[in-house]
Amino acid sequence: MRVYLALGDPATEAWLKNTLSSSIAWVDLMHADIALVSRLADAKAAVESGVPVRFVAGTLDAKGRDMVTKAKELGIRDVQAWPEGEEVSASRVLAFLAEALPEVPRVEIPRGPYRVKVVSTRQSGGTFFAWNLWHVLREQGFDARFVSVSSASPLASWLAPPYRDIVFGAAQADGGDVWVLDASDTTVPVEADAVIAVRDCDPAKAFSAPPGPDAWVVVNRVPVRVSLPADSVHLEIEDLGSLVYEAMTTGVPAAARYPAFAEALSGLWQAIWKGDRGFQAKVLAPDMETTVLVKDAIAHGPGVGKSADGFVFDDEALDDNEDGGFVLDD
Repeated sequence: MRVYLALGDPATEAWLKNTLSSSIAWVDLMHADIALVSRLADAKAAVESGVPVRFVAGTLDAKGRDMVTKAKELGIRDVQAWPEGEEVSASRVLAFLAEALPEVPRVEIPRGPYRVKVVSTRQSGGTFFAWNLWHVLREQGFDARFVSVSSASPLASWLAPPYRDIVFGAAQADGGDVWVLDASDTTVPVEADAVIAVRDCDPAKAFSAPPGPDAWVVVNRVPVRVSLPADSVHLEIEDLGSLVYEAMTTGVPAAARYPAFAEALSGLWQAIWKGDRGFQAKVLAPDMETTVLVKDAIAHGPGVGKSADGFVFDDEALDDNEDGGFVLDD
């Protein structure tokens, strides 16, 4: 295996090269099979050259989260980052690289779940949206958790206990690959990797605090044949009518009955994961012929219905050479 190494930390690079000297050839980018880098400029060059990238983003402070976002915008999925206050040794960077090397024994490193926070203006359907997104992720095989930051979530009434993989009145859950954090109707601060801002077309409703320029914007209950300003919204959802009422009264998410809705939610998730800010989609109002019967949706599988299962950092200009702060092992 040929690896291009550029971490900006000579001591760490020397340790890695010595440790893997028998199984890896350290080459320039042009001849590499994989690139282990910690600068966005190097990552971009590797992507443009068609070389797979493993990106070391560093500490998940504000700058680190920005690094992760920008790496995903480049289409990089293999990103290593760690919580603030945590020191990461060179051996963990080695293990991160080893995951991509067939010649090196596998090393399992616990990873934190990816956190998607849904915020919404007052009574704009944020909880309903978060519930359906969670359902779609589970249907796709993700080990997803629904975390309601508010203890008074309407979801507790839409579903019957026990609540499987659902937590109320908290900001975290046990386990899971993805957490869908429903922060509707609450001002409790919650850290997240991505934010989805849900609103409807009522001009009297407004966010108490701006969701931020990086938020993914969803407009709910858009009247039929109404067009919203171009480039202002990532996902438009027309008024789903009785489908919403039936979802709330049967405990079956609308996405389980309306494939077009599920497909749009899946598309939004993929855009978030890849950093595709150009994503736009619209869910049209359904008719009876495009929806699945409730009994068929319940029979489809678990997770629906009222059942008992209930780094070296870069500046924004991409040219920072700041030290990554690795800790070498004895």
